[in-house]
Amino acid sequence: MVQANPKTKSKEVWDLVTHTGLKDLKRFSPHSKNRLALKKSLQNLENSLNTQEYIDANTALGLLENYENNYLLNLHYFKKVYNRFPENADYSANYARSLISAGFLDSAIEIFDQTFLLASQHKENIYVIIQAYTEFLYVEKANIIFEKSKYLFTEATNAILKKMLIDASDLIFFLGKHSIPIEIYRSLKMIQSKITYNYITTHTSCVSNALHDIDNDVYSRIIRVADVDPASISDINDDLQNSILDWIDENEEKDIDLKEAISHLCFYFMPLEHSEYVNMDMEF
Repeated sequence: MVQANPKTKSKEVWDLVTHTGLKDLKRFSPHSKNRLALKKSLQNLENSLNTQEYIDANTALGLLENYENNYLLNLHYFKKVYNRFPENADYSANYARSLISAGFLDSAIEIFDQTFLLASQHKENIYVIIQAYTEFLYVEKANIIFEKSKYLFTEATNAILKKMLIDASDLIFFLGKHSIPIEIYRSLKMIQSKITYNYITTHTSCVSNALHDIDNDVYSRIIRVADVDPASISDINDDLQNSILDWIDENEEKDIDLKEAISHLCFYFMPLEHSEYVNMDMEF
């Protein structure tokens, strides 16, 4: 019996999951059938004694499970690679991202801390770390890494990173003004992130914007998404708002008026026009 070539299968997985726009999660679609066939082939190789086969098979399986919103299985495969090669910055960063998608923010931040120590010269990973720290308001950590790493980046990229840091600092001030614990914001941001993962492929261009409506005293976090039609954006927003309401119901016994707190915070999605992202390729 001829075994599947994990390198070839990994390329097939990559080609399958890196389209832009909405995920194709229809149960009996050709896309779904292809994913199932690839899973079966790769599962025979996930415990291979050959190092490269092990990496390729588990990474590809992790990508497939992430695409299908099976975040604990996604975490399982990326953790296997990380545990085998904990000194590799790329595998560490993949593991950290899989922890976020599975809902384990605190653990993800710990792994990102380790990733920076491994990737002090790796611009792409450092950018991802600063982005994660600012999105979830670990601003002190983000500032330290930025000051240590800014010499690596172009002036344009440094301006983007500085804007992330300023927005995060402004938001912390806003939360303090309204006595809203940072953990409340992080929980809501995790909901928005999960909705993003549930619907939108990881290779879709998304831009996160902060907006402070001074007149209405509301701070908004907006994710603008490319290659998704307005009707689908509306459906995604409906799911987001329902998920936030469910979270409020599940946490109503906390020693804070959640509805009052959330009246000052707004999370939603908007379309990102082609003209806005066509030249967005990052020049590190």
